[in-house]
Amino acid sequence: MLMEKRFKGCLFGLAIGDALGAPVEFLSWPQIKKKYGDSGIKDFDSWGGFAAGTYTDDTQMSLATAAGCIDAWIRGREKGIWHPPSVVYAKYLEWLKTQSDPKQTRGPGHTCLSALRSGKMGSVEEPINNSKGCGGVMRTAPAGLAFPPGQAFEQGVAFAAITHGHPSGYLPAGVLAEITSHVECVVLMSRVEE
Repeated sequence: MLMEKRFKGCLFGLAIGDALGAPVEFLSWPQIKKKYGDSGIKDFDSWGGFAAGTYTDDTQMSLATAAGCIDAWIRGREKGIWHPPSVVYAKYLEWLKTQSDPKQTRGPGHTCLSALRSGKMGSVEEPINNSKGCGGVMRTAPAGLAFPPGQAFEQGVAFAAITHGHPSGYLPAGVLAEITSHVECVVLMSRVEE
């Protein structure tokens, strides 16, 4: 139950931050100040034809990562088959199918779309492109909840390398997953010490 609350907290936090930032994602600071004042955006606002509070593709893909992590653990436990990147890749392909629905197309990046449409799963060993973009890091926090320190970094890197082939595209994803796993460990250790 405690772990479930932490997963929900992380995912809700990601979605809320994403929805808050969506209207200003592609604006410069002067543009943000002009539209929202000197303090910037402070509340949800509509963006790109979506209602205020709507999250972007970043949250959609984070949810796909989380679902893939859960399915990977179940598959490993029940069938003894263990390759989380393949399971997460399958979830990304399911997400890709939703992108033909205008209500679900929420600003996906060209790199993610083209990589997933290629029919190949990228990896560190066999990169699919040379992308240095942030589309890998924005979706890997769930790896830090699902895997312990060390493994979280490896899985975060592997999940990002599915679509982003340059080290600058996948290493930050591993770092985010690793940091998330350490935060999780600190919280759990504080509970044990209480």
